[in-house]
Amino acid sequence: VGYEALYTSVDGSSNTAIGRKALYTFEAGADAGENTAVGALSAFALTTGLGNVSVGKSSMANATTASNNVAIGLASMGLGVVTGDHNIAIGNASGYDLTSGNNNILMGKDSGGNLTSGIGNVLLGQEAGTGLVGSHNNVIIGREAGAVATATIQTNVIIGYGAGKGALTGDAD
Repeated sequence: VGYEALYTSVDGSSNTAIGRKALYTFEAGADAGENTAVGALSAFALTTGLGNVSVGKSSMANATTASNNVAIGLASMGLGVVTGDHNIAIGNASGYDLTSGNNNILMGKDSGGNLTSGIGNVLLGQEAGTGLVGSHNNVIIGREAGAVATATIQTNVIIGYGAGKGALTGDAD
């Protein structure tokens, strides 16, 4: 439903697209589906992904082959060419740059906004972990917690408003 929603779909199955150009480029001839896209340009570039939920204008807009991801909010997982699987991004621009990252949970406006290839991170709170890029296995909870931590920290637990701001540069701090 919507102008050019599921525009290029040939034989995909069980897809739902609501909004202008939602799931626009889905399916380059592969029999895949079970994706839900709600909002203008939601999952716009998705081609062969399976089981994704994308709600909000430009959410997962540049995702291509990603599967089993949930993006809820304006531009959540919105810029990166998402190929990673099993990510959850809830909040305006959460996981904005995500590309090949897997198994991340990002909740809150701009949480994990610069994360690209990180794996297994839990970032909860507005701007939580926005400095992370390729980091793995971190738990960061609180508004602006770990916001300017070094891009590749590993295995840290950071809790509280502004905790770990710029102080983290290594693993397991």
